Amino acid sequence: MVYGEEPGHGERRFHALIEHSTDAIVLLERDGMITYTSPSTERITGYTPEELVGTHFNDLIRCEDWEHVAWHDLLDLPGDFVSFEFRMRHKNGSWRRMEGTLTNLLDDLTISALVGSYRDITERKVVEERLEQNEERYRVLVEQASDGIFLTDVQGRFIDVNMAVCALSGYSHDELLTKNIADLTREEDRERLFRGRDVLLTGEILRSQWLMKRKDGSLIRTELTSKLLSNGYLQGIVRDISERKDAERRKEEFLGMVSHELRSPLTAIMGYLEIAQLSLQQLPKNYSSEVDTILKRTEMMLARANQQVSIESRLVEDLLEVSRMEVHRYELSLKACNLVTVVREVATQQQQIAHNRSFELFMPTREQVPVLIDEDRIRQVLINYLTNALRYSPEDSAITVGLTVEDTTARVFVRDQGPGLTQNQQEHIWERFYQVEASMNQGDEGGLGLGLYIAKIIIEQHGGQVGVESEIGRGSTFWFAMPLASEPARA
Repeated sequence: MVYGEEPGHGERRFHALIEHSTDAIVLLERDGMITYTSPSTERITGYTPEELVGTHFNDLIRCEDWEHVAWHDLLDLPGDFVSFEFRMRHKNGSWRRMEGTLTNLLDDLTISALVGSYRDITERKVVEERLEQNEERYRVLVEQASDGIFLTDVQGRFIDVNMAVCALSGYSHDELLTKNIADLTREEDRERLFRGRDVLLTGEILRSQWLMKRKDGSLIRTELTSKLLSNGYLQGIVRDISERKDAERRKEEFLGMVSHELRSPLTAIMGYLEIAQLSLQQLPKNYSSEVDTILKRTEMMLARANQQVSIESRLVEDLLEVSRMEVHRYELSLKACNLVTVVREVATQQQQIAHNRSFELFMPTREQVPVLIDEDRIRQVLINYLTNALRYSPEDSAITVGLTVEDTTARVFVRDQGPGLTQNQQEHIWERFYQVEASMNQGDEGGLGLGLYIAKIIIEQHGGQVGVESEIGRGSTFWFAMPLASEPARA
């Protein structure tokens, strides 16, 4: 009886609590016979209390689960209890996962029963098993990954590593768990390592190259991608790039060879051709018509040879440019410029070269469009656009060169009146070595299909974008856009 309550009131309240409990409450005799079940039993098992009273509790439980319960020991321990999980057969025939307790109150004069309470945990168990399966699959994937994968705390202490990290570092799994990532880093690189950690703690993903110091003291070049996980640990994915670096070094050596073995002879040939042309111009004019015919034919052949050498020289330069980009030897020399001046000068120069073609210039009213660019590279992109426009459009059609400004972005475009591009051609036009099948004025000046690829790389390195708008029979508009600079540029 509860102090301050009328006799019987506490018992009624206790009975009300049982009646409204979300867990199933069951009273059992010593042999397991059910003498009482709470109303919630029907929601959990499908059986009404009336259906269960008078049956044995162990008839509802899977035999092997019931055997795990210390049933007989509990009978000899008044007031003690056991907790266990079991499978119970639902009225619909399915087996449900349960979690419960069984308390020995047989000696209690008021209750005189074994008191059981249990709840359905089927859905929770399904989720837990799925999580375990996912975790196991993740563990298998991590262990079988060719890249090293590791976890550290924010101080850099290793929490977990896969076997690939062990193979890269030369340490065993247990050895690494006693070490800090700084132990695998040269002393001169540790300050940069800690700066990177500070960046990671802001939530950014960090990609860097890292000289890993192995157990034997040797160094290997690796590529490291790191990020902060939701649990507060730092995850790193590390890959050995020693072979890639060796390949890049060999490619650089090849570039040096190409530069010497191809560019130098071509330059010499161009020089000899210019000398030959000058020599012809210095010949006396009093020669016969037969000699005049021969000299004119010779001049024509020298001019064609000079043109072909120029084309070959340009192709070699394109190959060298692409190779430099692939081995990351391509750098920009950025400075503040006025894009109005750059566009106008390039258009004027190309007009002078293609003097028989018509150019239209569309410029903004503002005199200054400040940008931070490598001026020579941007000129290269615009010249490439104009060269293609001249090559692929009718000689009697105009080429439009324009510059527009919208918000914080400058946009340069070149519009031609050529045959246009199919959707498939537009999707592939920026790829290496891709060439449109037909051209109107190309003649013998075909390229390698590298110009637009190089242009795309240059503009993207400026933080910009390239694009093309075209319809068959309505020409094409090639454009590039880049951010404006905050400071005005000098003209």
